[in-house]
Amino acid sequence: MNARHPEIVLTLVHGTFAPNAEWTHSESPFCMTINELLKNKVAFRKFVWSGENTHQARLVAAKALQIDLYRALNEAPRAEHFIASHSHGGNIALYAMRDVDLSAHIKGIICIGTPFIVCKRRDTTKESRLRGGIWSTIGALLLLAAVGGLIASFLPELIGALVGGVCFVVLFSLFYDRIRKALKRRSEQRFPSTVQNAQRRTEQIYLPTTNLPPVFCIRTFSDEAFDWLWTLSKIGNAPFALWHFPHITTLFFTLMFLLRAVPFVYRVGLHPDIYWIPLAGLAIFQSAQDVIYYLAFFQFIIMPLLPKILHGSRYAFGGESIGDNLYTHISVKTKPQGIVGSEVLDYITRVKGSGLNHSLLCQDENVFLEVSKWIANHCRQPLAQESGPFGNKVIALGDDTGWCESGEMTTAGDIV
Repeated sequence: MNARHPEIVLTLVHGTFAPNAEWTHSESPFCMTINELLKNKVAFRKFVWSGENTHQARLVAAKALQIDLYRALNEAPRAEHFIASHSHGGNIALYAMRDVDLSAHIKGIICIGTPFIVCKRRDTTKESRLRGGIWSTIGALLLLAAVGGLIASFLPELIGALVGGVCFVVLFSLFYDRIRKALKRRSEQRFPSTVQNAQRRTEQIYLPTTNLPPVFCIRTFSDEAFDWLWTLSKIGNAPFALWHFPHITTLFFTLMFLLRAVPFVYRVGLHPDIYWIPLAGLAIFQSAQDVIYYLAFFQFIIMPLLPKILHGSRYAFGGESIGDNLYTHISVKTKPQGIVGSEVLDYITRVKGSGLNHSLLCQDENVFLEVSKWIANHCRQPLAQESGPFGNKVIALGDDTGWCESGEMTTAGDIV
């Protein structure tokens, strides 16, 4: 193979915390085996990024990878260009494909053990329904407590209970719609920048779904990295599940309120000679106050901070603000979601050896074989261009083209 005019170019993108990943070295079993299986037609390029575990680091790396790939296309315009990535390197490779011109010249992306990031806006209308239901329940019960003494004084016990129930339904109906709309309007007025930032953040983090080259996803059973991120995602997003069940959650807080208030009201009814009737109303007020404290603690402490603590760690999804967590739902999947018009192949294998399965994927012979077969199947017609197609988009290089045979690794294409 002519080192300056290779037939296949494979750009290697390492994962988090691994700028010097062993599998990206020219002497690694990964590079040597694939090159041998593809009849020594492959030139390897090692792309180096910071390896930091933050969304921003991955987005910056994607921009740098775009520059590096344009450079590669100019240096080897006749070659078939592929990307092989491990872990979060797969997310970086997909982010880089937001450049449609670049994506059209990449034959395929191989994602090994990649936890594909999914980011969605939370439905805040469900939040307003939930909070509206809870506050309406508390308001209705407070008013009912204010007139409860009168009902108990003038009506028999059974009729009084029925009248009280009807009053509660009427008061709840009057409050609910007004409180829900007021809460939603207040939220939009007080936090417009937060909502807008969340929308922008969602667009930044969400992986592209159109105009992508074929994607080959390779994973293993019991991938420690994916399982860890998936678990943190579920725990961190658990409090927000209540938004999806506003009626059940409203009932829960209502029952909490009643369990706190009813025993005292019952004691007043049994011993009217000992307890003063208006004390029943006071007990209901105190119970409502307790529920408000619980609600405020949950709404303003647990919901924003729990996902921040879990997701914001450098060992999880990376740096995210409290606002990002409050208004966006971030999770991971085994395959990129929502891709339209592009091939996505999923391959699952069992790895052998000592160490983390997540890392052993890059040392597994079955992976080498499947990667080589997939690349061979996607090598069709090379680009018939003598000069680089993106001369005005790349950084000019000197005489060193950055290409090599598999036995000697280049660093000319590295971006540190």
